[in-house]
Amino acid sequence: MPVYDLSSNFSARKARERLKVFFDAKYTISIERVLNKRTLRQNSYLHAVIQLYAIHLGYNLDEAKTHLKRHCDFMNYDKNGEVFFKRTRDLDTKDCTTFIDWIRNRAATEGFYIPDADEMKKEWQQVQDYIKGYAEYL
Repeated sequence: MPVYDLSSNFSARKARERLKVFFDAKYTISIERVLNKRTLRQNSYLHAVIQLYAIHLGYNLDEAKTHLKRHCDFMNYDKNGEVFFKRTRDLDTKDCTTFIDWIRNRAATEGFYIPDADEMKKEWQQVQDYIKGYAEYL
């Protein structure tokens, strides 16, 4: 099934042409949004950020994730009067970036600095060694 990037004029025109064929034939169709899945690098950075935050607060990884999601409005949702948390694995690139920025800002207000992605990339091995030092607690 073809995927059309509607931010591209060429691709958007091709999508319109394809839809016109479907309309003219009066087909029943399904349309869905294709999410930009985050990269392995972004996923690794997210988990490093959460681990650093967990170490800072003295939480294990699950406790830190729950704590962060509980306090981050866009990471929770209401269903039948109950509050549930989004899974980080379901976040697309944009939402993942927003969550990472939110965690970094929250940590900063608590007096704890978490390196940005470029800094983390340069110091990746040192950060991983630091996290490994706390592995038994995470």
